[in-house]
Amino acid sequence: MGGPKGGGRVTLAAGWLIDGTGAPPRRGVAIEIEGSTLRAIGGLDAAAGLSGLPGEVLDCRGCTVIPPLVDSHVHLAFDGLHPGGAPRSAAAAEERMRQNAARLLRRGVLAVRDAGDAAGYGLRFARRVRDGGSRLHVLSTGPALHRPGRYGALLGRALPAGCQPADALEGEGGMRGAVKIVNSGLNSLVEFGRETAPQFGAEELAALVRRAAAQGLSVLVHANGREPVARAVRAGVRSIEHGFFMGRENLAAMAEAGIVWVPTLAPICAMAERPEAAPRERDVARRTLDHQREQLCQARGLGVKVALGTDAGSPGVAHGDAAVEELRLLIASGYPVAEAVAAATSAGAQLSGFGGGRLRPGAEASLLVLEGGPADIPESLRRIRRVFLAGEELPLPA
Repeated sequence: MGGPKGGGRVTLAAGWLIDGTGAPPRRGVAIEIEGSTLRAIGGLDAAAGLSGLPGEVLDCRGCTVIPPLVDSHVHLAFDGLHPGGAPRSAAAAEERMRQNAARLLRRGVLAVRDAGDAAGYGLRFARRVRDGGSRLHVLSTGPALHRPGRYGALLGRALPAGCQPADALEGEGGMRGAVKIVNSGLNSLVEFGRETAPQFGAEELAALVRRAAAQGLSVLVHANGREPVARAVRAGVRSIEHGFFMGRENLAAMAEAGIVWVPTLAPICAMAERPEAAPRERDVARRTLDHQREQLCQARGLGVKVALGTDAGSPGVAHGDAAVEELRLLIASGYPVAEAVAAATSAGAQLSGFGGGRLRPGAEASLLVLEGGPADIPESLRRIRRVFLAGEELPLPA
């Protein structure tokens, strides 16, 4: 739909603004865009109406404006529908990832962290995106690292015997946007709360963090259970992915160290509602989901920074729609709407390097216009009225 008209300026007269910082919604705002920049945010004069606003004026007084969403944990090569993970051919994987990107954009997700696949399809897709292949901003870890014989084969590669995680980065500087390492197994659907042993020691992880930092990369760690998470926290990683059953002590340490938590509620919620699953599996999944929501309440009280991540591509977890569900679960876990939106926008933008995470004067003019008020979020993400990316209004996906 092109960029701003009317002398290069457009003003959105919005009913509400949620700016992505976690601050409460503002009522009645004028958002002025010039070129690719958000030039100003001011109040609307109820008596004057829309008169006097600069440039082309868009009447969005029945809508809420928020930053674009960021899904901080996806698997672009998986779609959540086909078992077995990624397709076998690069061409099939490319088509699947393009379809997944379209689904994400349809729900206002303009940036993702791709957490890897064994073949490295997601990493190659991220490179093509950087060359202009998609509107979606993608930061990819490439294949994850794990110990031989332990969980992780679907997502990456096992380190050879005697190889340290830091050594696996040799020669890969500039190829990835981040590094993912697997330091536990999956959650059990048979025994509630069962924890698996760590795959790596704290010093091995710390050496990886140092080597990655020297190459300009951050480290995200798949970790469930007290000790796998504790080792990752002591190593100073950037984020903990999943973090089921990690406990209050780890949450407090994460708050102190500024480590981000990506709790990925959507997959366990999907399992709890999966009709073909055995009754015991559904029961354990429901209890696991409840426990994770309790940890989220603790995290909020302790000041842990939380970023929305869906694990989209996992069984029953569809790209795009999962972000709506994950946001709903955050709100249901005690996060006010504005704080949940911050987890889905500015927190993820910091992890992914996306420039559109907060709405403030001088920032990149990327935003969503959602039908209805703040109380209609997240369902209003299914009724997006307008999308701006760096000042350009994008066509709404069908």
